[in-house]
Amino acid sequence: MAQRTGSAKPRDDTAVESPRRPVVMPQSYNGEGSWQDWKTSFDQCSALNQWTEQDKLQWLAVCLTGDAAWAFGQLTVEQRESYDSCIAGLTTLLVPPDVEQLNVTLFRTRRKSKNEDWFAFARELSKLAAKAYPAFAPGVRDTLSLERFLTELGPEDWASSVRRAHPSSLMDAVRMAIQQEATEQAYRGNVLRQAVNSARVHVGEVEETAATVSRSNHPNRGQDSPGGYQRKR
Repeated sequence: MAQRTGSAKPRDDTAVESPRRPVVMPQSYNGEGSWQDWKTSFDQCSALNQWTEQDKLQWLAVCLTGDAAWAFGQLTVEQRESYDSCIAGLTTLLVPPDVEQLNVTLFRTRRKSKNEDWFAFARELSKLAAKAYPAFAPGVRDTLSLERFLTELGPEDWASSVRRAHPSSLMDAVRMAIQQEATEQAYRGNVLRQAVNSARVHVGEVEETAATVSRSNHPNRGQDSPGGYQRKR
């Protein structure tokens, strides 16, 4: 049996523990784009990495660049003592004062463009609702988006059937709208093809009738000469 040589080194309890490598690295933020979207992403990284309050403050300072780093430098010592107060101060400096009301207006006036499908439209409504009502619960924002979506469906019969079905969520309404619209388009396509086929049959019958009438009116036409007249001898 092999024996261990040498003596084990005594454990140094005073040694500083090396920082743990993050599971997910947060993205940097320079003040451009949505501050709310970036903050949401940062909070998700914080939860995955199991950061402490001090960890979040340190990583927040590291991730901010450009105008965002300038805003961080304007915070007071008291604001930097907690993550929440730090975020509140940064929000004041990075988000224009009237932007929330602007987002509310954009949400309420959002219309579906001609080349936009229902899923893409619903996704944009969800984004605008999150910006317009950041303090609302996700379920409340979904209900508001659902109301806007149903309004934009239009007056068609298939749209009315979706509204009468009372979808429980925005995605439920999207699924119904796509199915109902596809069914309506398929039905219209069948009706159009039937109409075209019926018209062709009708035209054929008319042409056949006209040819029959023409033959009955000119029974000897074309038998003796191209003109249909008998040549005098």
